[in-house]
Amino acid sequence: MGTVTLAVALLAGACAGGKGGHGSADTLPAPAPTTTTTAVSYAVPAEIDAVYVARVMQALDHVYGDAIRIMARDRAVTEPFLKHLLAIYTPRQFEVAQEIWVKDLASGLNGLAPSPGDPITTVQSVVSSESACVLAAVAKDFQPTRSIPVKASPQRYVALIPKLDERDPEHLNPTPWTISFDGYVAEPAGAVPEKPCAVS
Repeated sequence: MGTVTLAVALLAGACAGGKGGHGSADTLPAPAPTTTTTAVSYAVPAEIDAVYVARVMQALDHVYGDAIRIMARDRAVTEPFLKHLLAIYTPRQFEVAQEIWVKDLASGLNGLAPSPGDPITTVQSVVSSESACVLAAVAKDFQPTRSIPVKASPQRYVALIPKLDERDPEHLNPTPWTISFDGYVAEPAGAVPEKPCAVS
């Protein structure tokens, strides 16, 4: 098995930040205004296609964006920050995120955008789709979160598995999915990851 870069997506995000939080004094900025009031549905369709995965990833990217805004405001690993990560990542991906953020904090959170937005995931294709594992080829744009240019990477992939409700008691993640892989395979570059939905 090639060397799998599990942390690449998180590493790019870890160099981002802004404002946000919980409660009256910690309210996160509202999402950009929309022209419709129709509620977005994340109900799993009979056939999971790229349009559906893109909808899910937009929601997960926003939760992650909120996490980095909390980090940038508090300049510390706080409970609200960790709750947002727990809501969207499996245990393995959560630990990777924590480790990267701790390192980035030690370096002064260099590269934070003055007013960070959410990372943007463009779903190129659904590689495989099962009820317990969805793998999609994607392009990731972290520039909304960064104050410096983001380097290009090999072909990226995102894997989703059903969310465990106990990891998101506050329902920060509006979807029924959690991310078990978000990155790329380094060797051979851009290869499809093996066992991307493994939780351990």
